[in-house]
Amino acid sequence: MLFIVDNNINDNPNNKWIVLFTVCLGVMIISLNMSITNVSLPAISEYFTISLNQTEWVITSYFITYVGLVTLFADIGNFKGHGRIFSIGILLFLISSILCSISPSIDFLIGSRLLQGLAASMILAGPLVIIEYYFPTNMLGRAMGVYGMMVAIGLGLGPVVGGLVQDFFGWRAIFLVNIPVCLIVLP
Repeated sequence: MLFIVDNNINDNPNNKWIVLFTVCLGVMIISLNMSITNVSLPAISEYFTISLNQTEWVITSYFITYVGLVTLFADIGNFKGHGRIFSIGILLFLISSILCSISPSIDFLIGSRLLQGLAASMILAGPLVIIEYYFPTNMLGRAMGVYGMMVAIGLGLGPVVGGLVQDFFGWRAIFLVNIPVCLIVLP
């Protein structure tokens, strides 16, 4: 919806801000998700009665997949459209968040986090290109500043939100935090 390339996008100055808001929410949920899970590792370890070392694969699998695939999806976005890759990533992130929250075993949780890492790489592969497309040069610095601020907010809020959500609703709920944001961002 928001990422259909429209040559008249600059005719409505609000369109670029809607695009920025959408991209920033997507990126914020990814950065939030990077730090929210750390808080719940002891609870996950206890729930599945495994060592904390084994539980660390919940985070490691996410990061390996995310870091390993982000440049691939940036290249694919150059051909298929960064907005399309971003939107598919949001949908996969939504699905993988649900799968993480219902994980019956640690292996299922790690596999779901692999899928979540794949989705995160799709989401993070193109936002800067999308922002650069929609914003004129004289406004690009401001837009990039908002983008960077949202990444920092997500990273900063992760441990706080993760601790509160886990204390009140259990470790599975930390993955459900992603769902409302994904639904807002989906076109």
